[in-house]
Amino acid sequence: MPKAMTPTRTLTPLSLACMAFLCVSAGPYGIEDAVGAAGAFPVLLACLILPVMWGMPQALITAELSTMMDENGGYVLWVRRGLGNFWGWMSSYNSVGSNICDLPLYAVLLAQYLSAYASRTLGTDLSFGSQWAIKAFALCFIMALNVKGVTSVSIVSFFITFLIVAPFVIEPAMPEVHLDVNEWATVTPTINWSLFVSTMLWNFQGWDGLGCVAGEVKDAKRSYPLGVFIALIATALGYAIPVMVGVCVVPDLGVWQSGL
Repeated sequence: MPKAMTPTRTLTPLSLACMAFLCVSAGPYGIEDAVGAAGAFPVLLACLILPVMWGMPQALITAELSTMMDENGGYVLWVRRGLGNFWGWMSSYNSVGSNICDLPLYAVLLAQYLSAYASRTLGTDLSFGSQWAIKAFALCFIMALNVKGVTSVSIVSFFITFLIVAPFVIEPAMPEVHLDVNEWATVTPTINWSLFVSTMLWNFQGWDGLGCVAGEVKDAKRSYPLGVFIALIATALGYAIPVMVGVCVVPDLGVWQSGL
């Protein structure tokens, strides 16, 4: 009988890091609410603590389990291995329900940002139909990308990560930006703890999604630890640097909200 062909594993530490960055963070978008709820100092402090206390345990658990069970399936396989087929099925069922509620939020966030940009540059908000067209295009594009295969996802992830990160890397050097350490220590008179904590925790989770591509990772024992380490640092800096620059440009914490 002919030998079964072994699938080619294409994901390297860099491509895995880019995918992890997009799964967990995809840039500082959405952190504005946390700044408005608590101030710059609590957010910057959280950017130091949460990567170690909240993000790293999830990332290391994902790396360990994905290395042990290097097949596509992620948390469904982990639960099935530990608790049996029924609970594995329940995990997949709950995952589908969670994704139905969660994933469309990113298309909504994209439409909100583009609408805010149009309002600032063109003086008009995007129409209801235009916003729905943006949401539909975003969802269809991502769906088509995933159907095409993980190689295409990793390539696009690299370019999207570069486009997201580049503006925030160069913004501290812009001539109109004058960094003021005193602004980094600002705290709102009354901290909205529920909004602040929930936003910051949400911004550092999503590592378990990397287990779903374990069967595509080349040299998983090396790629997973290195990939999640790079992504963890990039995520923390991706939140901290824009906040450090942003509060110096817009010190009024009352106007910090998503899309502004």
